[in-house]
Amino acid sequence: MEFLTTEENETALSRISNPTHRVQWLLMADAGLRVTEVCTLRWTDIDVRKKVIKVRSLKKRSDRQTEDSDGPRTGVKAGPQKTREIPMSARLYQALTDFVQKKGKGSGYVFPGNSDPAKPITRIAVNKWMKELATENPRSATYSSPQAQAYVCYQTSCSGG
Repeated sequence: MEFLTTEENETALSRISNPTHRVQWLLMADAGLRVTEVCTLRWTDIDVRKKVIKVRSLKKRSDRQTEDSDGPRTGVKAGPQKTREIPMSARLYQALTDFVQKKGKGSGYVFPGNSDPAKPITRIAVNKWMKELATENPRSATYSSPQAQAYVCYQTSCSGG
């Protein structure tokens, strides 16, 4: 399983000057959010006082049951959405503070879409800047796609790297 070393993570972070991208990177690398979770994060999910982020899992889990008398299964488990609370690292907290000072704190999505602020930023937008960052990375061949870069960033958090 690929992940960034501490040095590679720090090098990548040092190359990110855009405050929005910096917060997005830290949400993945330090807090372990997936790209879609970063995109759909709302201001109400962030508790600055407690320094925690509430994340609603968007990952679909398959229903392994087979067809029965009620007909075929949909393949998606019904039930409540899973949530988790993630503590903020000191640098994520600082980056969020800087982000709010520069951009302001809205009432909806932390990263609203450019064309429609009522909708979240798209994965495509995040993948675009991550692709640019990946081409600057010495191991860019490993991260040939922005999805791979985002996944490696997420795995870095999981590994403690």
